[in-house]
Amino acid sequence: MKKFLLILFTISTFSLLVTADNVEDYLRNESRSIISSTSNTRLPRGTVLMIASTEIDNWFNINGKGLGEYSGWYICDGRNGTPDLRGRFLVGRDVLSSGSSYSNIGMKGGLEEVVLTVDEMPSHLHTFQAQTSASGAHSHNYNDITYADGCDVPIPTYRGIKSGTPHNKACQIARTTEATSNHNHIISGGTSNVGGNKPQENRPPYYVIAYIIYIGV
Repeated sequence: MKKFLLILFTISTFSLLVTADNVEDYLRNESRSIISSTSNTRLPRGTVLMIASTEIDNWFNINGKGLGEYSGWYICDGRNGTPDLRGRFLVGRDVLSSGSSYSNIGMKGGLEEVVLTVDEMPSHLHTFQAQTSASGAHSHNYNDITYADGCDVPIPTYRGIKSGTPHNKACQIARTTEATSNHNHIISGGTSNVGGNKPQENRPPYYVIAYIIYIGV
């Protein structure tokens, strides 16, 4: 009778530890016991494993507690004090690197999708072509020599021909217009916007499994 009551008390105590408190608290309280004891399953308490079977919902109850062979296991979904590993990749703890993002158990980070900022884009350039607008058709007039009648006569570059008959007395008169000063043409503008500013996939190829944690039977 005493042995039965002792077993019943042990089961009840374990049940309270698991259901009323949470898994992490239980593991913390049992830390010394875990160090000093051995397990028939050869798995230390606090071990996290993966299940790839679609039958998992038949092996764990609605509260995430394991049944049958999975007694002592809990689904890592944030309930019962378990680590919430839903939709998470696991990364090894790093306590040796200064300023590591992985120095403490339970640290979280990362994004499923990102929208790149200007600082995150690769260095690149945009090329474009441009031209100044054309002005209307125009001409430049210049004054010829002054004749005896006091009038300036505008004349074309060629007047008759240089040689041959019947215009063998024709002459060629050339004039140069005054040069304008140096000047610049300012061209301004910009390239048209491209891109949809949409987030991009930030994950490697993945396969969904379930993480479970062991705390003992």
